[in-house]
Amino acid sequence: NSNGSWLWNGKVSGRLGSGLELRVGSTGSVQNWREYRNVYRFDLAHAPRYRDTNVSGYAQLSHTISPRAFQTLAVGAFSTERRRGDGAYFDEIDSYGVNGPQGNPGFNPLEGLFVYGDGDPEGAHVYNNLLRRQSRYVEVKWDLTRQMDDHHLVMDSLRLALQDQYDIAGMVATGAEAVE
Repeated sequence: NSNGSWLWNGKVSGRLGSGLELRVGSTGSVQNWREYRNVYRFDLAHAPRYRDTNVSGYAQLSHTISPRAFQTLAVGAFSTERRRGDGAYFDEIDSYGVNGPQGNPGFNPLEGLFVYGDGDPEGAHVYNNLLRRQSRYVEVKWDLTRQMDDHHLVMDSLRLALQDQYDIAGMVATGAEAVE
């Protein structure tokens, strides 16, 4: 297994003027890693590879209207993505069928392990389980808070949220399983 990752986290806040305060922040991570599978022991270049990316950010503006009222406008966003594929070809989808008409030889139970590595007479053993998954979320929110008297607080709020997601998952065609 191998792993290469980095992450960040940052926040900034400050007063913009009388009664205005701004807060901004972001956090995220990117991880590139490999999964060890014993069948690929001698062909590690084609062992499964993953890339996970997570990013989020927000901004919030608060406005004090009076000693008994304030309003807040906030925006937040989040995105996450996972990619999985062959260690050597990863994002090069057209390269998954490199072996021509015979396709990807896949696992041969008589061979046991891919002992020949890249020099295998049957060709490279491409990890043919491709996955692409992404989800995004955006939210905008406005609040107005008023203290009516010593015992009553009234809050008005408006919120808009949008989310989308897509998944591309499945086996890449090999040999006789060619997609028409």
